[in-house]
Amino acid sequence: MRSLFTLAFLLFLFTYSLCQQTDDLKVKDAIARNRVKNQISWDYKYAGEKPEKMGVKTSVTTYLASGDVSQVNAFNPKGAVLHTEKYTYDSRGNKTEYTRQSGDNSYQKFYSYDARNSLTEESGFDGVENFRNVYSYSADGEMTEIRYMKKSVLQEKRVFSKSGTTTTVSIYNQAGTLTSKLILKYDAKGNLVEEAVYGVNQRALEKKTYNYDDKKNLKEEARYKFDKITLKTTYNYSVTGELLEVSEESPEVPRFVKKSLTYDANDNLVEIKWRRKGTEEFNRILYKYDDRGLCMSADTYYPATKYRVLTKYTYEYF
Repeated sequence: MRSLFTLAFLLFLFTYSLCQQTDDLKVKDAIARNRVKNQISWDYKYAGEKPEKMGVKTSVTTYLASGDVSQVNAFNPKGAVLHTEKYTYDSRGNKTEYTRQSGDNSYQKFYSYDARNSLTEESGFDGVENFRNVYSYSADGEMTEIRYMKKSVLQEKRVFSKSGTTTTVSIYNQAGTLTSKLILKYDAKGNLVEEAVYGVNQRALEKKTYNYDDKKNLKEEARYKFDKITLKTTYNYSVTGELLEVSEESPEVPRFVKKSLTYDANDNLVEIKWRRKGTEEFNRILYKYDDRGLCMSADTYYPATKYRVLTKYTYEYF
């Protein structure tokens, strides 16, 4: 069964603008503004402290005039296509189709939307079998139901019931039996502040809480299991709202910086460092940009394996 927190996380994405989404919009804007048609990436392995002179083409990303990705081809070291991803969009910019072809393996997904641009259906082939997810909404746009189907057979149904700032999601299995409930609580600004999973015995199995700053940036996230905290994550931002640092701590592990991000004067991400444990060295990527805001290189280093690679980007234009 899919994680009970998956739906809550998706709902959280609807109400909270993540740093990655902001970075993606910046990239899209730079691609569209500079009329980029193709971005070609080349990898240069390091020999000692310097990258090798000969690089290997690893991918070609093709864009629409809007800056949206239309196709990605990934290549092996011999230049053969490893896999191809394709995207299509409607006139409102909504993604309507995604396909991935890798040798004999394929994945395909179609998307449909209503007049509000709310997702109403996902369907396709997940590499194993056909699936279809149907999303229903009330007249005022509130989600009321999700149906998950495989081979046209209902696998799971989620029914939404809203009362004030609390939404209850009742989860039913294939036989129509209630298996669990997900309780989502929001503050007066519409921020998700708590989500809890309840079993059939009405006991809270897992819970997450969220705290925000005055700009609706997520400041703190805490996870609980049977009312005992298991993990706390803290987020720090710049005065202009860019995510700068993510820290974690738990009852067994002292607080440590898990991820940090650095930006230049134009708000371009120039360095990202991350690790899984406080005892590990940081992995890191250094980015460089030209005067137009296009990324020209990414220098990646993994200290655990001493692997380092310089990725350079070249561009073709409309």
